[in-house]
Amino acid sequence: EICKRLAANRYIAGPSGREYLVTDDFAASGIEVKYFNFRHPTYVKNPPPFMPGMSAADAIGNVPKDELPRLIADFELTTT
Repeated sequence: EICKRLAANRYIAGPSGREYLVTDDFAASGIEVKYFNFRHPTYVKNPPPFMPGMSAADAIGNVPKDELPRLIADFELTTT
């Protein structure tokens, strides 16, 4: 309903959306569903050890500002 009220034509879900979204309902309303697949980067953590899958806040606190764009650029949008 929110997508329809906002006249959205695309809905971007996290990878777990594959398990619960009823994509036929979106399609019936002319809304394309895409899944955001993010590949978690590695970076130097201070203090160690590095723990994969942490939030962006962890990277912001440990990575120089000019390196952050590289960390968030590794993703793809898929329909399956």
